[in-house]
Amino acid sequence: MKITALRKIYKPNEPTFLDYSWEELSTFIAYPRNHTDKKEIPCWSPASFVGTQLTNENVTDVSCAVFDVDDGLVFGTHYNFRNYQYIAHLTFSHTHEKPKWRLVIPFTKPVPSHLWEGAWLQCKRFFYEHTGMAMDEKCKDARRFYFLNNRTGEAHSHHFNLSGNTLSIDFKRCQEYKEEQQKEEARKLQKMRQRYEALQRLPEYLRNPKESLSLKLSTDSQYREELGNKIGGKSSGGANPRMIGWNCPCCGRNDATYYYINPLGNKTTAQCGHLNSCGQWWTLFQLGRTFGVC
Repeated sequence: MKITALRKIYKPNEPTFLDYSWEELSTFIAYPRNHTDKKEIPCWSPASFVGTQLTNENVTDVSCAVFDVDDGLVFGTHYNFRNYQYIAHLTFSHTHEKPKWRLVIPFTKPVPSHLWEGAWLQCKRFFYEHTGMAMDEKCKDARRFYFLNNRTGEAHSHHFNLSGNTLSIDFKRCQEYKEEQQKEEARKLQKMRQRYEALQRLPEYLRNPKESLSLKLSTDSQYREELGNKIGGKSSGGANPRMIGWNCPCCGRNDATYYYINPLGNKTTAQCGHLNSCGQWWTLFQLGRTFGVC
């Protein structure tokens, strides 16, 4: 089980890459800790990364399904998964009035990052079938980090099932979902381009400059790169370059900010990759306005 660990969530540039057996991962999660400040609790991710930049783009694969249960579903519900290997443990914010806990189930095979969205939908369906409850949408990011168990001093704070099935993901269905999604994104992009062209055919006094610029920044690679240069970013290079290195308007950091230069097949928005502590996102027009260049 390949995982990535952080001693402190606010020190994302100091990851530790670990390769555990299922039993070792269980011991790692159950190790006694007693922190009164949540941000001081060590955390982990089931994702493996290329390099030390812990962004979704640098994820290579994901070894486990992790379900955050924050909607008050009773902790004993973990027995619904007794046919599977799993780790269940209470989380820092748990109370008897509103149970909060986490469920970890190993994948039969690690899920490649490019198939993650389709795999996540299968996990979402799997969780609903066993609980009748919707899965927390915050778990959707492949690179998401989770705080380790900090309630080991309490009775019945965790439960391990070290035998049973692993969670098998249908990679073919994941690929089909990805292809459908790409086609839909291409259709949306084409509609925006057609709208931009229609605006340009209007007399100038009828045009909406804000809408025109917003559409251009959503659809034109050259405009997107020029905006990045104006706000202090730089191209990452490579086959699918991103504009990186610009300061996040919310948290001020620049080591995880990015947006794709080519809008086709990529998210058109900009984001701060510090998802656990910031995670803010913007349209490129909003980002340009924030920096005063639009």
